[in-house]
Amino acid sequence: MQPLPEDSAGGRTLLNSVHKHSPSKLKELELFYEETSTLPPEKRTRLEGEPTEIAKDGTEWREEQLGPHLHFTPIEAYDADGEPTAKARRSIGSRLQSFLCFITLDMLRRIQQWTNQHARQTEQVDWFMDLPELKAFIAVIILRGVTHVPSLRDSWSANLGNPHIIATMARNRFQNIMQHLRFDDRFTRNQRAEIDRFAAISDVWGSFVNNCISSYNPGRHITINEQLFPSKTRCTFLQYIASKPDKFGIKFWVACDLKSKYICNVLPYLGKDPSRPSGERLSESVVMKLMEPFMDKGRTVTTDNFFTSLSLAQRLRSRRTSILGTVNKIRREIPQSTRQKDQAEFTTRVFSTPEATLTVYAPKRKKMVYVLSSMHTVIENEDTPKKKPNTACTGVQERRVDFLIELAKELAKSHVSAKKAHKEEVYLQQPLTPSPGKRAKCQVPGEPVQEELKRRGLQLADFPLESTEGPELALLIGADYYWHIVSGKIQRIINSLVAIESSFGWALQGPVSASSLTDATCMHISVSEGAQISKQLHAFWNMESPGIVDKGAQNSEEAEALSHFEQTLAYKDGRYRVELPRRSEGLISQTTTELQRDVLKALRGD
Repeated sequence: MQPLPEDSAGGRTLLNSVHKHSPSKLKELELFYEETSTLPPEKRTRLEGEPTEIAKDGTEWREEQLGPHLHFTPIEAYDADGEPTAKARRSIGSRLQSFLCFITLDMLRRIQQWTNQHARQTEQVDWFMDLPELKAFIAVIILRGVTHVPSLRDSWSANLGNPHIIATMARNRFQNIMQHLRFDDRFTRNQRAEIDRFAAISDVWGSFVNNCISSYNPGRHITINEQLFPSKTRCTFLQYIASKPDKFGIKFWVACDLKSKYICNVLPYLGKDPSRPSGERLSESVVMKLMEPFMDKGRTVTTDNFFTSLSLAQRLRSRRTSILGTVNKIRREIPQSTRQKDQAEFTTRVFSTPEATLTVYAPKRKKMVYVLSSMHTVIENEDTPKKKPNTACTGVQERRVDFLIELAKELAKSHVSAKKAHKEEVYLQQPLTPSPGKRAKCQVPGEPVQEELKRRGLQLADFPLESTEGPELALLIGADYYWHIVSGKIQRIINSLVAIESSFGWALQGPVSASSLTDATCMHISVSEGAQISKQLHAFWNMESPGIVDKGAQNSEEAEALSHFEQTLAYKDGRYRVELPRRSEGLISQTTTELQRDVLKALRGD
C-alpha cells in the first residue's frame, strides 16, 4: 500500500484514500471525490471557543476546517502488501496445487465417502465414484461457469457445447453425480442440525474457511460486504432480496483483500444468532467476527452504510484497527446540523471526535453523503487518478478465465487419462475376427463394379471375382511401407473409384455409392426334413410342371426324338428352327385324358 499524498501543510487527503479504498458499490463516494476535484468546496472558518455540537445519542462533534491536523492520533498503519503465507508458498507449484490448498485431498475424500454412501442407499449397492472422477466433476462445474449456455443440456450439445466438457464426462454421469453429491453423513445430520443449521455442509465449509485464512496474509485494506448466492433450495435461512439480480438465495458476509480480491474470511447468514449478545447490532457482530483473525496489526476495514457506525469504529480502534466507510444518515450519532438539505452544492463540512472524523459532502442539492474515518488526521480535497487493483493473488498475472480453464484441465487430467487407457484396453481385448455363432457381414464390390473389372481384365488382390463372400483379413500394411508395394499405375473404374496396381495385384480405393455395394451375409441354417412334409413338397413342385416331369431313364422313342431334335435344330433369320419328330405311325401325341392322369399320379406321388 502506497502512502497517501501529502499536501503543502504536510497532511494527508481523506478523499484520495476514500477514492482508492472504498468498495465499488459506493457510487456516492466516487461522485464525492470526482466532483470536489473540479469545483473546490467552500471552507467554513471556526472561531475560537465555538461550541461543539451534540448528536441525539450524546456524541460531541467539533467542526473542523479543511487542511489542518485534527485532534486525535491515528493508529500506526500496517505497511505490508497482501501475500501468501510461507506454508502456502512451499506447497503451491501449479494451478492444481493452489486449488488443493483450499479444497484439500482430505476434504475431497470426505465428499467422495458421503456421496458414495448416499448413492448406495438410494440407487444401487455397487454405485461408486473414485477421487479422479470427483475432480473431473468439479472441472466440469468450473467450465460451465466459464462458458454460459442456456441450459445444462446445451453444455454437451454439438453447437453450443464446450469440447472440454464433452471430453471430460458424459452428461448422464454428471447429472447422476450431481443427484447424489453430499458433504456430510446423512445418518447423523438430524442430530447435528439441532445445534447447527449449516450441518449439511458445515464440516467441509469450516475446513475451506480455515484454509482461506491460513493461506494468505491480506494487505492493509480489507473490504466487508454481503453476497447473495442464488438458490431456491428449501432451508430455514433462505433470503429474499428484491434489489438483487437473483431475488432468492443464501446470504454470505464476505471479507476480501481490497487489492487482490482474495476472500479472507466468509460467514453464512443463518438467521438470528443465539450467541450474539443482547443489544449488539448485527452489523457490528459480523464485522468483528470477520476481522478477528486480522486484528491488532493496524489494518483498515472498508464498509458501506449498513455496517459503518461510530460505536463500531470505537470497538475496532480498541483492537488497533481503523475503519473507513459511508454512514447511514438515520444514525443517531450524526450531527443534527448536517441533516439540513439547504447545504450548497459541492460543499464539504468536517466534524471530529477523539476516535474518528465525519466528512459531509453535498454532491448535488438535497443530497448528502456521510463518510466516517478513523485513519485520517488531515482532510482536504485533491484530484487524484484512479488505480485499478490487480486481480491475481500470487505469481504471474493471468486472466481469471484462462486460469480457470487451465485449472479445470488439470483437475480432469487424471480422469480423462484413465478413460482413454480403459478404452484402449477394451479395444485390445476385442478379437480381430467375429466370434463363432455371430453373423459376419462384409461389403464386396457390386455387380456393376465386378462387370467393369472383368471387362478390363483386372484381378483384385484382396477379392476374387468368382466369389461373393468377403475374404478374411490376411495382411495389414502401414503408411510407411505402402508406397513400397504400389507401382503407381491406376485405372479409374466408376466415378471416384480407382484401381491401383500393387505387388500383390490390383486394389480398389475410393468411395462407392450404396448401389455399387453388395452385402454378403454368412449364415448357417440347419433343416430337419420330415417324410410326410417332403412328400407333399415334391407333389407341389411336380404339379407346377405337369407333363414334363423327369421320369429318369429314357425309352427308345424318347431317345430317338431327342436325337431328331439335335439334328434338325438350326438358327436362321434371328430364330431357332426345329422339325417335329414323327413316329412310323404318325405324330407323337398325348390325349387330354392321359395328361390329366399323369397330373393326378404326380400329386399322389405314384
